[in-house]
Amino acid sequence: MSFTLRDWWGEVTSPKTLLMAAVLTAGCVIAGPFGTIDMPFGVRAVYWPMVNAVALMMSLAAMGIVHETRRFARWPVTARNALGAALFAVPFSIVLHGVTRLFVGAGDIARLLVFVPSVFAVAFLIAIAVTTLSRVDHRKPAEGEGPSRLMARLQPRMRGRLIRLGVQDHYVEVHTAQGMSLILMRLGDAVEEVGGVTGHRVHRSHWVAEQAIRDIQRRDGRVFLMMEDGAEVPVSRSYQKALREAGLL
Repeated sequence: MSFTLRDWWGEVTSPKTLLMAAVLTAGCVIAGPFGTIDMPFGVRAVYWPMVNAVALMMSLAAMGIVHETRRFARWPVTARNALGAALFAVPFSIVLHGVTRLFVGAGDIARLLVFVPSVFAVAFLIAIAVTTLSRVDHRKPAEGEGPSRLMARLQPRMRGRLIRLGVQDHYVEVHTAQGMSLILMRLGDAVEEVGGVTGHRVHRSHWVAEQAIRDIQRRDGRVFLMMEDGAEVPVSRSYQKALREAGLL
């Protein structure tokens, strides 16, 4: 899985992101947090939009890279958020230090070192809030959506013939003919959104599209489905009866 410049820009310019950034910036300009209340209002009105714009772009890049990289796909969500916050905190603290010096004409290395843990803490808490809200949003899709709501959740380049669904931590792996995507939702909810695709739950962590099954193998008393993408999906004993009734076993 890759996180492209187009993906990043799409996140930066999404209506939800821009609205959140606008509300946060307005609050910072008015409240003057982190000692900026001592700045004249006009200075704050320039300082905070600049700082938050840079923070928005850098944080989305850091989080996007971490959450869309296969190497970290099996990490718990909290660990990925922490890593993303750390990747963001160090370079942004340097930028923040420079911008602050530009506006107030003061600052040294000691002040820079103070920025890093503060930036990390704020970024980490925001990341947790965003992923939590995202999970709630995915569990309650809007009424009246089309029959293939699951495909609508994927990036356009990843949409295609559905092969199978799996589970990684709190995410669902959506395997299509175009590749694999991770979506923050429960497997049961994802199955409800596959639309007209005929498929079967074969394990507590796996669902397969019937037309994507290429072979069935039995080894050591266990049953495995060989899928068109080369995956070998185990079939739990509790689900074998349903597959037999469907004529697959």
